[in-house]
Amino acid sequence: AIVPVICEAVVSTQSTGMKYLVFALMVSVATPRTVDIENDQLEVKMASAEKSLAKMENTLKALTAEIAQMEQDLGWQAQHAAAAAACRGSTPTGGHGPYGNRVFAKENTRSCDSICADTIFSACDADISLQGFPGKVTSYTEPVGNYYNYGCTTPGNSNVLFDEVKAAGDAVVTEANHWYYRYCCCRKP
Repeated sequence: AIVPVICEAVVSTQSTGMKYLVFALMVSVATPRTVDIENDQLEVKMASAEKSLAKMENTLKALTAEIAQMEQDLGWQAQHAAAAAACRGSTPTGGHGPYGNRVFAKENTRSCDSICADTIFSACDADISLQGFPGKVTSYTEPVGNYYNYGCTTPGNSNVLFDEVKAAGDAVVTEANHWYYRYCCCRKP
């Protein structure tokens, strides 16, 4: 910026002994001090903008992580709802007993008889394995998933990739859901 400066000059005359004060015209001059102040102000504004940008980047990272976690949670919830429905359909009576029946993740090396026995829902009705395919289908002949019922007495397929507890948190959304996950259908006798 250019600031106005008033220049003064004092002129003496010997003949009259009087001093005359003469004012020069107002001139516009950019002083080094003014430039320094402007640079300081720009640096403060730039630092503030950089802080705001860093804050926005951190917020974006946090939101991205939150969305990823929500996707995982919804993926597992959908898997669990499918497991509960599969258990309901796999039992001869549709599930019975004095309480709501339970579905538990199946450990790949144990039988569902053993897993159910570790809970108050000690009676096993089924050992199910299911896989849901991602995306919306566009025809009535396009499969939406796969399932098995292994029975309660044996470990069945002991592939560790079928064990939800041992799976990565994001496996249900990042693995294109191509692994079966196994569940035990248990009820309280």
